[in-house]
Amino acid sequence: MMMENIAVLLTFAFGLGLLHALDADHILAVSALSSDKSGFHNSTRYALRWSVGHGAILLAITVLIHWSVISMPAEVSALAEQLVGVVLIVLGLLVLYQIRSKRLHFHFHKHKNKTHAHWHPHDDQDIEKKNHQHEHKAFLIGGLHGLAGSAPLLAIIPLSEAKPISYSLLYLLVFSLGVFLAMISFGGLFGSLLKRLAEVSEKYVTTVKTLVAVLAISAGVHLVSA
Repeated sequence: MMMENIAVLLTFAFGLGLLHALDADHILAVSALSSDKSGFHNSTRYALRWSVGHGAILLAITVLIHWSVISMPAEVSALAEQLVGVVLIVLGLLVLYQIRSKRLHFHFHKHKNKTHAHWHPHDDQDIEKKNHQHEHKAFLIGGLHGLAGSAPLLAIIPLSEAKPISYSLLYLLVFSLGVFLAMISFGGLFGSLLKRLAEVSEKYVTTVKTLVAVLAISAGVHLVSA
């Protein structure tokens, strides 16, 4: 009977993880981060970092709660949710800026005593540097999401009654696995979509990116003002 109860609890945790990952603010954050460069691998990489950050902060909170080092005040979750709103607004504005600049800049050069100017993209090293920075951002934003909204209610509160801590950690692991699979799946689909659209017309990609940016800013304003 006990094993059946544990199986039910873990199934419940996995389902909650799947649903939780698909919260609008999570989807918009990962979409905004991965919109800079299309492709399945690129988007899943950001989704992976977000998921790791999300799970890491929940793990830390769980351990601290079991050791009775901290409690989880509602004010902390509310503040984190407002910070998520600010982050979404910033991400949306950055996407709009990227669309406007198209990551291009003027380059001047001389040819036969004549000065020419033309636009050209940043080199691969600059792009790789940006991707690396975005991965760190994804991890931090995932951690912030772990503090905000429904995550403490879905994952932390059920753990507070679970003894020993191994049950709590198992619950959290399964919950985070659900979050991870849902977010990776979405990230891969979104990146593949952008890549396919880019093969047809860059205008379609720009339209999708603009929509993501506007939705992210709108969601951010809502969270900040709530």
